Amino acid sequence: MQLIIDTNVVLAYLISGYKHSSNAKVCKRVISGSDKAFTCDILYGELKRLLDLDPDLIEKISQSGKKEGDVFRALDSVRTEYLNTRLDPYVMQLNFVKTENLTIDPMAIKDVGNDWYMISIAKSVKIDYIVTWNAQDVLKYAAGNGIDVNRILEPPKYLELLK
Repeated sequence: MQLIIDTNVVLAYLISGYKHSSNAKVCKRVISGSDKAFTCDILYGELKRLLDLDPDLIEKISQSGKKEGDVFRALDSVRTEYLNTRLDPYVMQLNFVKTENLTIDPMAIKDVGNDWYMISIAKSVKIDYIVTWNAQDVLKYAAGNGIDVNRILEPPKYLELLK
């Protein structure tokens, strides 16, 4: 399958020590070559900034709720070597789409904010699924703009589909 895996799924995989979580299973499918994941410098840059504990980005995201704040507290306590051991094999399998080849859609930016890149990549590459824990925001845009809403799934739903 060709996927876009949102930063929230990758972060959950990196932080969690549970190798059987849905996040880990989705990311390991990319590492093993079973799935092909697409990204761009914006998506990857967001992940890198979060892993570097960029204070501005962390504060912005943490304001959105307790769950997000908990993620950053967990991230701050994870050793860098541990993160890199999990991140490096994943990054080696990513397929980068040049940002200059993506269409910046003002409606997507308005509706889903920083998640516009997933919509843009989905429009520029033949993507089978977008895997995200933020499906509701992306679904809000997808329904009226030519993106099949059945292609936007949370990790457990994506894995269930594969059975």
